[in-house]
Amino acid sequence: MGEINNAGYLSPEAVFIDGTHIKANANLKKAVKKAVPQAAKKYEKQLMEEINEDREDHDKKPFNKSKAPEEKEITVSVTDPESGVFNKGEHKKCFAYEAQTGCDKNGYVMDVTVNPGNVHDSVAFDGRIYGIRHNTRNCIIDEKKQSNG
Repeated sequence: MGEINNAGYLSPEAVFIDGTHIKANANLKKAVKKAVPQAAKKYEKQLMEEINEDREDHDKKPFNKSKAPEEKEITVSVTDPESGVFNKGEHKKCFAYEAQTGCDKNGYVMDVTVNPGNVHDSVAFDGRIYGIRHNTRNCIIDEKKQSNG
């Protein structure tokens, strides 16, 4: 990616992210139910801290921070436990993965991830943006080093 950036082809000002589901080699009949802690959104802790600071500034009592994580029940494949149950619209329910790709406006792939099929796009999005920023920042830093040295 550094070479593409140095040649002037990389354009990270506009990034396009899309995902596709890939069916896993797993059978829904060979699955078990499992209770797992519900994943918190990435910025939930930061948001709660900001809310409590604002509440304290307005002489209000802060919200209770010691809230136990909620649990949810998921279906886990015995054959392929890393996959997740995918069910969207009229599609048949199956175990799957979701591959997400982030590209610039010229179509150059800036980052790719593969997640279980039951992970919502909004949850995977934060990781995608982090990966793109990290990769792009490294290209810009490398470009500055080359132009200065």
